[in-house]
Amino acid sequence: MLDSEHVSTTITNALPTATTANGTERFGPPINLELLRPRCEIIAECKTTVVTVAVVGFYRWQVSDDGVVWYDLEGAERRDRTLLGPLPFPWWAAGGFKLARVAAMLTGATTWREDTTAVRYHTRRYGS
Repeated sequence: MLDSEHVSTTITNALPTATTANGTERFGPPINLELLRPRCEIIAECKTTVVTVAVVGFYRWQVSDDGVVWYDLEGAERRDRTLLGPLPFPWWAAGGFKLARVAAMLTGATTWREDTTAVRYHTRRYGS
């Protein structure tokens, strides 16, 4: 077990709170996976505020080698109406990709201005 002096945590506001039209994606800034391997946990804290009954927040991890072409990581998504929830980064599915980011959108119906998404990245590095 590692003691607290060997654990460091960083929190980054990836996507500020904003509304979008139904189906319009917003993308968080890329995370350089090469700097975080192998002893790091990455979690996207996904915040959805929904006043429209049929609208849900949809979040998913994407990976890239070049920052231009992005691929969805299957099984690395969250779709719900909850206020706040974690979306852990699946290292096992990322292969040798160099970059990762979260895509967020509102889906299900026409959105209202109070329907919003927001994301914060949490990274926790283990060891010294």
